[in-house]
Amino acid sequence: MNTMKRDRKLAQIDQLVAIVAMTTALAGCGGGDSGPASTPVPGPAPVPAPTTGDLSSIVEPTTYAAGGSRLNAYAALNAARLQGGFGAVTQSVPLDAEAQDQADFVAANYTVSSAVGGVTFNVTSLSALQPDGNETGHVQLMTLPDETHFIGYLPSDRAMHFGYPSTDVAESAAYGNWSAEAGSTCVSELLQSPEHRQLLLDPRFRDFGVGIVSLPWNSDGSISASACYVATAARSYDYSANGQATAPTDWVGIYPPDGSTVSATDDGPGHGFAPSVTVDSKLALTVTVFTITDRNGQVVPTTLGADALTTAMWANWAVATPNAVLQPSTSYTVNFQGSASGVAIAKAWTFTTPAN
Repeated sequence: MNTMKRDRKLAQIDQLVAIVAMTTALAGCGGGDSGPASTPVPGPAPVPAPTTGDLSSIVEPTTYAAGGSRLNAYAALNAARLQGGFGAVTQSVPLDAEAQDQADFVAANYTVSSAVGGVTFNVTSLSALQPDGNETGHVQLMTLPDETHFIGYLPSDRAMHFGYPSTDVAESAAYGNWSAEAGSTCVSELLQSPEHRQLLLDPRFRDFGVGIVSLPWNSDGSISASACYVATAARSYDYSANGQATAPTDWVGIYPPDGSTVSATDDGPGHGFAPSVTVDSKLALTVTVFTITDRNGQVVPTTLGADALTTAMWANWAVATPNAVLQPSTSYTVNFQGSASGVAIAKAWTFTTPAN
């Protein structure tokens, strides 16, 4: 039985441009001088037709090696995005270079000997905060013994060094001693965590890069100590004309996808697996009802927004976090009711937890 511990880190968002959501009230005016006007009888309010804007439904080919971990990570993330309605991401060579450089940097500076004849990543050091609040695992320091892979302090610095045309770059990282293939395992673990999921699924992020380092954890090499970095980024975070001009309209994305089996019963910090709902970034999502019920119809106690990114930048997201780990091999029903800029939203879907 594999009893290895899987470690996750919180994601660090770097230099993202905050979006100010604005709504415009339109007033109808009319008049005349031919006498009193008849009182109009209002008809039913038209329901806007949802559009996906320029969200892509096509998974573009890549230069990743066939069967390799980087291709598997790309495929796993795009499967989750398309099934949930978030649109596909596309490989970015500069983001690949940024993510791989950071994975190489932490491998050179933050590994320690394991108790079983190999090495492991020093998650305690990687999770520590720098004086400016950035997590150590997402920055590069010039004071370390091995500066071979030093490119820049922040993910945005490194991405621009490699030619990415924007500073709107987010980076997520997972570390673990995995016997399974690292790429799909990494993405599965990151999507399990609400705050990482927000970075990986947000429809503003259309570009993708991944870097993975795997080192022998035990003496026979059957289990690897892996560091996996995923960079997601937007060439124009505010939908300006720079390659990303059409925002989704009255669009809703959900996770986990309807009818899916999730990867775990928990979200990492000890709470249950947390479903989420998102609308376009220019909108603020208002929650009226967000419940999870088990197969017996019992409502699961939840906390709205727990373990998620809840700043004004993420007002388009809602996450319902169960207060306790969910039961294994159990079907749950999610019911969401709310609105975005006055447009009502109602979503209901199911997911199943895995066996222990």
